[in-house]
Amino acid sequence: MKIHRPYSLFTVVAMSLLIVVLGWTGRTPRPLAWDVHGYYLYLPQALIHDDLALHDLDSAKARYQRMSGTDYFYQAQKLKNGNAVMKYTLGMSVAYLPAFAVGHVAAKWSGAATDGLSTPYQTALGLWSLLISLAGVWLFRHMLLRFFSDPVAAILLVSVVLGSNFLANVLLEGQGLMTHNFLFAAYSSLIVLCDRWHARPDWKRMLPLALLCGWMVLVRPTEVVCLFLPLLWTHGVSGGWRGKLALLGQAWAQVLGFGLGLALVFLPQMLYWKTVTGQWLYLDYGGNAGEGFDWANPHVWEVLFSYRKGWWVYTPLAAIGLAGMYWMPKRLDGLILPLALCLAGSIYLVSSWSMWWYSISFGQRALIPMLPLLALGLGSLLSAQWNHALRRGLVLACLTLLVLLSVFQNLQYSQGVIHGSRMTAAAYWRVFGRWTAPAATEALMLVDRGAHCQDSIPFPHLYAAQELTHGAHLDLRAGKKYGPTWSVPFSSVTLQDHAYLQVNARIRQHSPGMNRPLSANFHFTHRGRPYGFRSIRPLLEPGAMVPFEALHLSAELRAPADSLHFFLQYHGPDSLWVEDFVLRAHTRTDR
Repeated sequence: MKIHRPYSLFTVVAMSLLIVVLGWTGRTPRPLAWDVHGYYLYLPQALIHDDLALHDLDSAKARYQRMSGTDYFYQAQKLKNGNAVMKYTLGMSVAYLPAFAVGHVAAKWSGAATDGLSTPYQTALGLWSLLISLAGVWLFRHMLLRFFSDPVAAILLVSVVLGSNFLANVLLEGQGLMTHNFLFAAYSSLIVLCDRWHARPDWKRMLPLALLCGWMVLVRPTEVVCLFLPLLWTHGVSGGWRGKLALLGQAWAQVLGFGLGLALVFLPQMLYWKTVTGQWLYLDYGGNAGEGFDWANPHVWEVLFSYRKGWWVYTPLAAIGLAGMYWMPKRLDGLILPLALCLAGSIYLVSSWSMWWYSISFGQRALIPMLPLLALGLGSLLSAQWNHALRRGLVLACLTLLVLLSVFQNLQYSQGVIHGSRMTAAAYWRVFGRWTAPAATEALMLVDRGAHCQDSIPFPHLYAAQELTHGAHLDLRAGKKYGPTWSVPFSSVTLQDHAYLQVNARIRQHSPGMNRPLSANFHFTHRGRPYGFRSIRPLLEPGAMVPFEALHLSAELRAPADSLHFFLQYHGPDSLWVEDFVLRAHTRTDR
């Protein structure tokens, strides 16, 4: 009698225990801050404050400031009609709803504030995110067992969970309430639902498929690429494409039901946009010209290969999974086309976002949902070599090395040895294989854009100064509040990613009563729209000639053709004299 050893069951239990330990120790007391607050804002505004249009935006900002400790509120944008529109779609609010309900009940019972942000809500949402991460790995195992043997599924579980950037980006720094673990679970489920419906089409299988796809698009509209899977799936369909077309013809009512289900799931979002903005589709992502899609200039190379956030640098297993799709037509016929198009579409959309580095994270967090798809390629590669001892051993040895590398780099990231947004090739290889960062590593990284780095140039010996304009004398009067504007393509200043701009002048203010009547203003323009704006106001003394110096670190450039602008603005009632005005650019010389 053959004894079945559930390797994958043991493995998923071990991975679950690891997730619980890391998720508990890596939790944050304020998981509802930053982007998560934007995903979540629909719930308290609609169900507690009865102000989904954010007429009272100041109150929402004040609640956020009390909870997060910061007044940087970007999760909603004020409109000319008096409303404010949420920056994000409402899909994650739908996913948060069960935990929100538990938190609301707990807040009432405990006497805590029922504002949607007090401790019971934070705790409930934090535990919910941990539960979703656990559910994700179990659903992932269920998907793998549908296509591969139990030992192969166990190896894939370890490879993907430990050999990728999954753990760092869903368990550390309170990111469990981001979209990534939710969508990881969703793609694992979607693959299973597609396979089930094509094996036996019926309404019980079609409706969950439609609702899941609709919700995924509602979470992130770029997940529209998930529709490639049900639309182009031919695995298990007799007759290939002809059989698929025949199947769609026979199940035409279910196909219509699928489209209707998608529309119904997305309809609340469109109704919200129509009510708040007056438009059925509102595509202005925060109204910031510094972030958005640039379809003609995707950053594919940076997303895949850069040391800053390259997916294949920090998760090389993803490249092995892509290569493994070579064996997919023989092992999983009918899957290569939908998976390849879904993967390619996701990479293109992620790369087309102007801020392609996606804040601080370990590698490309935006591509974590693609890991279940790549696991099918990796499993096809492993299965193809399984009956050949030497080749199987080589593949397992390669996977082991990649997993060990990933675990070590995840630990480096958790300890700050690998920075989540500032790595360069020189910095990466300086810390490679080290538990601590050697001296001078900081100088090798991309510039620190924290607020504390605006007032001085770090490592000034690495910079050279050039005068952009000098010797000007300006008389700014009440009727002429703006001095000459200096504008130039940033590429003519430097080909590096940043420059420090320094303003020096001597200023005499004539009118008393105003200490800061002058501002030095910097910004970029992208297609005529400003971004990266900063205004610096010096402290002046009426009647005295006062030296003035301002230093500004340029913003992250959205496109190479964007222009840099500088101008002085006078806010006083009479006049202000500026002499010996000089504008300098300090640029790196060692790169």
